[in-house]
Amino acid sequence: MLKGYVWLPEPRAYTIALAPPGIDRIFIHNPSTNDDFGPEDLDEKLIARCRHFHFGYPPLMRRMYSGDGEELCEIFRMARRVGVTTSCDMSLPDPDSPSGQVNWRTILTKLLPYVDFFLPSIEECFYMLYPDEFIQMKKAHANKELIDFIEPALFSKLADECLSLGTRLVALKAGHRGFYLRTSPTVSILSKYDGSPEVLESWGNREIWVEAIRPEKIASATGSGDSSIAGFLTGLLRGYSIEKTLRLSILIGWQNLQELDAVSGIKSWDQTEPMLEIDRPTLDARLKDAAWAYDPQVKVWRSPRDRK
Repeated sequence: MLKGYVWLPEPRAYTIALAPPGIDRIFIHNPSTNDDFGPEDLDEKLIARCRHFHFGYPPLMRRMYSGDGEELCEIFRMARRVGVTTSCDMSLPDPDSPSGQVNWRTILTKLLPYVDFFLPSIEECFYMLYPDEFIQMKKAHANKELIDFIEPALFSKLADECLSLGTRLVALKAGHRGFYLRTSPTVSILSKYDGSPEVLESWGNREIWVEAIRPEKIASATGSGDSSIAGFLTGLLRGYSIEKTLRLSILIGWQNLQELDAVSGIKSWDQTEPMLEIDRPTLDARLKDAAWAYDPQVKVWRSPRDRK
């Protein structure tokens, strides 16, 4: 289990998540060694033994966003050199912090050709591509979270821009509004049998949205987005259909909400897989007036562009 870990004498990075009932979470973060992390800390031979390489939260790691993200790009180039597929999750930069002052559009222009699956939240993607418009919208809505105010057309616009920059799949986490996904004509993953590229036939040219499960209680949303990404990558690597993979993403995110910490709510795989077949009430993603159509057979919303 410890092979591949790099042990350093310096204090480790940590985040304290404060989750008082009834208000949004507050994070206290000490970057510590995260600010020193770079390509030299990774072992290409170890990456080559994997089917997939996932990297998260570059806005919290100083070297990853410095220099127009060159070292972040080198990390993804390493993964590409050894032939594995890649994914990247983001965090929302504080506009007043160093990571909020860099040009994220420039970084994404360089980075996304090496990222197969781009998995930010809608707010993260919006801020990184259109920071001025993001800040204006925040001011117009008294600095509230913008998830409820972003129209489906903007999801599509942002996803299309990311695809044009080189990634093959964009999944935008949208909290209680669910999970949006847009793909390029061809999506592939390394085969679990022989490691060769395997085209996922049902995944090309898709634009779909799955609603979030209505929670009976919310202990805390800490880690819910990360949990949904874990579900997404699990479905992808297991060769699930795109619709089943998105439902798994939502299910794991919903499990996470049941406990205060980020992991205790997640069930074992043997417990989780049968839960996919249970119909649960969902939250309204507000798509009824946006020309999207609900497909009850696979339990997802389809845009007019889906499969076209």
